[in-house]
Amino acid sequence: MTPDEFRHRVLPTVLASWERGCFCRTPGFLKLVSFKFEDYGVAPMAVVDSEILIAEIIGKRFPREGQLTYGVAERVQAYRCPQCNARCQATYEDYSISMYRSFVLFENAPEKASTGIYLVGLYGPNLVAFPKVHDFRLAVDEAEFLSALIGLSHT
Repeated sequence: MTPDEFRHRVLPTVLASWERGCFCRTPGFLKLVSFKFEDYGVAPMAVVDSEILIAEIIGKRFPREGQLTYGVAERVQAYRCPQCNARCQATYEDYSISMYRSFVLFENAPEKASTGIYLVGLYGPNLVAFPKVHDFRLAVDEAEFLSALIGLSHT
């Protein structure tokens, strides 16, 4: 699935579900948006699905809390869920004109899913590093992705 297909076919279902109830305590969502390549000892990479969800849910629907802070190469912004009041921090880093990544960590969150399920996939400059990501995998179909992410069957 391409990013555009994801945005047109899957994202509307995810966003409609979010309107009915947030995902701040959903293990599959927490796993997907928290993907951090440093945890695997590999070069910069990201999960396309995660980037889209972070932008569309956290970035567009969560109010910012506090000031944006800057590190050496990163920007960190705290957000608060308008539905459940959960607080999270989103980190964004730019590596080149075509390589960036974000990840979101929620405070006091329940345990994340053991495996992250995605539909679009991993991206980054070093394809050799992808096999080191052992706890994320491609969904069999949209229904499996939606079930893992938000507990919905795709209709």
